[in-house]
Parts: sequence; structure tokens; C-alpha cells
Amino acid sequence: MKSLFLLGLLVPLAFMRSMVAPVPPPSVRTLVNADERFVYKVEYGVFTLGTVTIEVVKDTTWKGKPAFILLSKIKSNPNLIFVGNKERHFYSVTGYDNKIFFCYNFHSDSIHDKEYKDTRYTYDYTRMRVIAYEYEKQKAVFPIEGPTDSGPGLFYVSRLFAGKDTLVNYPIVTEFEKGVSRMRFTSRIDQRTLPAFSKPVPAYYMHGQADLKGPFGFSGAFDTWYSTDGMRLPYEAHVKVWIGNVVVKLQSYQRLK
Repeated sequence: MKSLFLLGLLVPLAFMRSMVAPVPPPSVRTLVNADERFVYKVEYGVFTLGTVTIEVVKDTTWKGKPAFILLSKIKSNPNLIFVGNKERHFYSVTGYDNKIFFCYNFHSDSIHDKEYKDTRYTYDYTRMRVIAYEYEKQKAVFPIEGPTDSGPGLFYVSRLFAGKDTLVNYPIVTEFEKGVSRMRFTSRIDQRTLPAFSKPVPAYYMHGQADLKGPFGFSGAFDTWYSTDGMRLPYEAHVKVWIGNVVVKLQSYQRLK
């Protein structure tokens, strides 16, 4: 009887030891040190609308504080007549502390129109405000309460929480509007099929809601999936833009150093 009792204790103990605990999301420092380049394919039904490239250009400082320059390029597929040849670049001087990422300065260039710094946002965390410029002329001032971004920084903010069951509300200033991106992160894992991989891969699911309009008419509900490893790579996103609902999938990933 004693042997049966001991066996009953040892079996579940062995099972518990064989279980692998989920890998926690990355720290701010881990992402800062990564220096990554992501290329995404943007699909609308059977059409490939273009690509999105997100990469760290270089480390820098902003008024003596550490930061890095994040460049996001959106380039259309010129073979699609209903889209045309369009290319937009978004530069974000992204700051950080031990807990979160936030924006110091943001501007956009319309490459196809040869218009540069058509929009710019400067973040003043001393006076707690964002000053918005259109073609370098001040257009609006928005009060803020804390860390805020103009969009690209969310790419990093969201990775800090992916895989957790939690709600994160992050303030955004873009398209001369102030709003909030509400992100419901979950521990739910789905299998996703991506151009970057030869077979389906597991990914953590997140559902979000943006109460403002972003570039190319981005607004409303969106869904995102992240890798289950310690980097929480953004794998796939379903978003609504001016043309309708599009799917953004990881095409390639590269560590720059």
C-alpha cells in the first residue's frame, strides 16, 4: 500500500516537472539591444497591396536621454492600378525607461509626392503636451498625461505584454487627433501560416480597438498575433484601412547586429 501511495505522489510530480513553463515576454532592454528589421506583406483578398518595413536605423539621444530612431516604410504595389505607386516613410525618435517605450519626436515623408516632414509631432514631457506641425507650421497642441506615441512605438510596446492576459490602454497622437489604442492581450495560442516560415507556427493572440484614424485610414478593431518565444515577434495583423480589411503577414526578419 505504501508503494502505491508513493507512486501516486511521484507520477504527478514527474508530470509537473516535464511541463515547460511559458516563456515570459521580453524586457525593454532586450528589445533595445535587438536592432531588428521586419518586412511584412500586405494582402487584400487575392491582391498584394505592398510591403511594410520596420527597422531600427540607429541609436541616438534626445536631450541627453537614450533613444533610437525607428523607421517604418509603407510601399504600395505599383502594378495595382487602384492603388498606384505610393511610398510613405515614418521616422520616430523612440525613448524608453525600464518599463515602457514612448515617442520624443515623429515625422512623416511622402516619398511619391516628394513632400517631406508633411507632419511632425514633438513630445514635451516636461510641459506634458504634444505639439503638432503640418509642413513645419504649428497646427495643434494636445495635452498628455504620460508616455504617448504616434503609432510606430506601439510595435515595441505591445511586445512587452504579448502572451499575458491583460488590458493595456496606450495614448496615441496621429493625423492631428488624440486617442487611445486599447489592447486586450491573451495567453490564447493560434497556429498561423506566414510567408516567413515553411510551416504553421504558434502565436499569441491580441485583440485591439483604436478610437482614432491613423495613416491610410487605419481605424477601429484590429487583431494581432505574436511569437511565443522570448522576443514576441509581431507575426500577423488584421486591420481596417481605407480600402477595407487587410492582412499583414511577416515576410522576413533580420537581426542587424
